[in-house]
This record gives sequence, structure tokens and C-alpha cells, in this order.
Amino acid sequence: MQPLSQPHLTDPQALSLDLYAQLLQARDRLDDLLPVAERACTNAESLTIATLQGTDADPRPLMLDLTHLQSHLDGLTLTVNRAATLQTALCVEQATIPAHTPPRPLQQGAEALIPLTEAIATLRHAVGTGPRRLDQQARAAQALLIHLTRTLRQRPLTDTDLAPLHDLHTSLRGKPDALQSAHDHLGEALRALNSLPTADEVR
Repeated sequence: MQPLSQPHLTDPQALSLDLYAQLLQARDRLDDLLPVAERACTNAESLTIATLQGTDADPRPLMLDLTHLQSHLDGLTLTVNRAATLQTALCVEQATIPAHTPPRPLQQGAEALIPLTEAIATLRHAVGTGPRRLDQQARAAQALLIHLTRTLRQRPLTDTDLAPLHDLHTSLRGKPDALQSAHDHLGEALRALNSLPTADEVR
């Protein structure tokens, strides 16, 4: 797990982006945790029945499941604690810091990432019960959003940063219904992000 970056004390926008990233990670940890919990319950049930019937049963599968479950729970607890800390800091910042204009790349980036956030939400909704390949695609897009928000606080985005978005946009072309909506949102996001100054222009 990567260490939590320390946001600037007078930057509520950075706090908000970090909070969003932590909540996304918490949601993904829950997605990973639930199948392990289901498997642990199944193995516990089998072990209980075997014990009641007086037959020998191997407890190692359940012990392994519980170890994995504890690991997921520890990670989830850490992520939730980080989110709670960021939420408290954000509330303090919003209540005590006067209105200000963020630096140009951050301000433009936050606006540009709104369509991307909507596209990923649409994509996840469309494939939540669909093929695993598309679900993995949605997770990859979500991870890319987190990466772009963090990168944008350090420097303007480059063509290399945006290349995975172009690939995702192309893969969704011509798809029906909600997937086409995600394609359209991604198009808006790419147009907004491409309007940012490149790293070469900034230098």
C-alpha cells in the first residue's frame, strides 16, 4: 500500500481528491473481502458438520481463509481511518480557509476530471453484473482516475499520461446503451484534459 500523501494545508481541493481516492480504495477492498468471507463461511460450515458427525476434518482451509480475511480487514480499516482523517481535515479547511483560486493546472484538472469521473461511474454501472473483462476494464479506468488526480497536483498531464484513456475510449466506440454513454463521457474528458498545457509548454 502506498503511503498517504500529505495535502497542502490550504488546499481543500487536494484534500477532496485524496478523500475520494481513499473511498474508492475502500470500496474495492470491500469487493475483494466479500468473496473471502463467503468462502470462510462455507469452510466453517463444512468443518462444523464434519465435527458434529464425528469425522476427521482438515481445519487448514478455514485457517487460511481467516488469515486472508484478517489481512483484508486490516487494509480496509487503515483505508477507512485515512478517509476519516481526510474528511476531518477537509471540514476544518472548508470552515477556516477563505475562498481562494487554486493553481492553474489543479483548477483546470479538477474541472476536466468531472466528465472522466462520470464516465467511470457509468461504465461501472453498466458492467457491474457483466463480463469480468469489462469489470476489470472499469477498475483499470478507476485506478487511472486516481493516478491522474495525483499526477495533476504535481505537474500538467502529458500525452503519455492520457494514452490509456485514449485506448479505453476507442474500445467503447459503438457499444450500446450505458457503455456508449461512458464512451461519450470519456470523449468529453479527453477534450478537457487535452486543453491543459503540456509539460513541455510549462517548461
